[in-house]
Amino acid sequence: MRGMVFFAVVAVLIIGGILALLRSRKLKEKYAALWLVVGIFCVILVAFPSLLARAAALVGIQVASNLLFTLAIILLLAVCLHLSLELSTHENHIRRLAEESAILRAELERQVAATPGGPDRVQGSTSVVPRLAHDEEDVEHHAAQRGNHESQDHPSRQAKA
Repeated sequence: MRGMVFFAVVAVLIIGGILALLRSRKLKEKYAALWLVVGIFCVILVAFPSLLARAAALVGIQVASNLLFTLAIILLLAVCLHLSLELSTHENHIRRLAEESAILRAELERQVAATPGGPDRVQGSTSVVPRLAHDEEDVEHHAAQRGNHESQDHPSRQAKA
C-alpha cells in the first residue's frame, strides 16, 4: 500500500510539473501532450495495478514489470527519433539562414564598394554591416571608428602597455 501511495504522488507530481512547464511556456504544447499522456498512464497504473498484469498476460509476457520496461524503452526510442527529426529540421533551417545571410552580406559589400567615393564614404553609416574583425589591429580600428573606447580598457591591452 505504501508503494502505491508513493507512485501516486510521483505520478501527480509529474503531471503537475508538466502543467507548470506548459504554463510558463518552457514546454511547447506538442511535447506536453505526450508527457501528459505518460503521466495519466502512470496514474491509471497506480490506481489499477492489475491492468498491467492483465496486459502482460495478454501479450504473453510472464512478468508485468517487463512489459512496463518494454513500453518505457519503446516510448524513449520514439522520443529520441522525434527529437532527431526536429534537430535535422532545425539544422537545415539554420544552414539555409546562414547561406542567405552570406549572400546578403556579399551583396551589401558589393554595393558599398560600388558607392561613389568608395567604402570610406559609407563607412560611418549605421546601415552598413560591419565585417568581421580578423586580428587585434582590425578590432581596434573598428572600435575607434564606432567611438567605442572600451577596447582600450580591455585587460589584454593593459597587459601589453
